[in-house]
Amino acid sequence: MKRCFLAALLMMCCTICFSQPIGIFTGQASVGDDNDGGIASLENDVYTIEGSGNDIWGVPDGFFWIFKEVTGDFIATANVQWLFGEGEGDLWKKAGIIARNTVDDPERTDGEYACSALIRGNLSNFFARPTVDEGEEDTFYDSEEDLSPLTNTIQLKREGNTFTMLRELAAGGFSELASIEIDMLDTILVGLCVTAHDTSMIEVAEFRDVSIEQGPTSVSDFSLY
Repeated sequence: MKRCFLAALLMMCCTICFSQPIGIFTGQASVGDDNDGGIASLENDVYTIEGSGNDIWGVPDGFFWIFKEVTGDFIATANVQWLFGEGEGDLWKKAGIIARNTVDDPERTDGEYACSALIRGNLSNFFARPTVDEGEEDTFYDSEEDLSPLTNTIQLKREGNTFTMLRELAAGGFSELASIEIDMLDTILVGLCVTAHDTSMIEVAEFRDVSIEQGPTSVSDFSLY
């Protein structure tokens, strides 16, 4: 009941046209069977995004996202918090940072992507569609992941055609979780995304301390945990 009430409240108070810029981002869109259920708002530098959809996986993808064009190397950073509880909803609900060639690609003509996300329980999930023909792969997922040394701040980094997920350590610095090679366009779309992994549900996440740094990338205080 609380979930439905809050979702309805966000929809009434924060509805934004999909083409309208928001914060540092230039556009937003419901993709696939999100069924135009997504909403984004910005208040006090906190992005709140709700989305439905079957998943960011398979054909077609189903999620809501906000995005901007980025050329060349970058590091995108965000602290991710589930608004309705980290342990609720579908196991594979996702909120995170995604890089795609296009806003939506139902025919998968340019459907490559990489996504750094948190799923239910705040577990890390780095997944990608490295080629249109080969489909998706989970590059990082560990059901027994030790979250005690980690915060909820994640990064998606591009260096050439190498895409990497990093997660912040509570003690300082970032840990590199996984990397994958994807031959994507030089200028792509980078943004924040939410999928419920269930078209009957709506999930909501808050994104804080959001930034996209362009140019030659480097991560200070790098360490493994």
